[in-house]
Amino acid sequence: MNRRFINTYIKYTAKKPILFFTMIGVFLFSILFISLTTKTNIVKSFSGTMVGNSVIIETEININPYRIYAYVNRNEAVYMIDVNNIKLQNNKTVLLIGNYMELPELISAKNIYIDIPFNEISLFERVFLRGSKIND
Repeated sequence: MNRRFINTYIKYTAKKPILFFTMIGVFLFSILFISLTTKTNIVKSFSGTMVGNSVIIETEININPYRIYAYVNRNEAVYMIDVNNIKLQNNKTVLLIGNYMELPELISAKNIYIDIPFNEISLFERVFLRGSKIND
């Protein structure tokens, strides 16, 4: 049986490379399919402060987020925060949040960073079409 397997392998890879080209085709199709169906967020980053149950961003933002990501150091912990309400006051954006008691590290920090997702694109578009020009 071992000799039969070797002969079949040589027949379909060396003499007729049908198996080889089929494996390459399946691999390319799966990479293309996965990259077209996987969605990623495009985020804008802002700096701000947290006062009580609100996050204050120093600039006005024109998007209406329902979820933001806040952190002091991105390498340590990133917190997902649900936004209840948005107010624009004096060229600042105030995001009222509901789960602020669960965020002791952010409450005690002087400055925090906020990532707000504003668009969703496929992984194929992000890597192959836009490259490093995501925020354009």
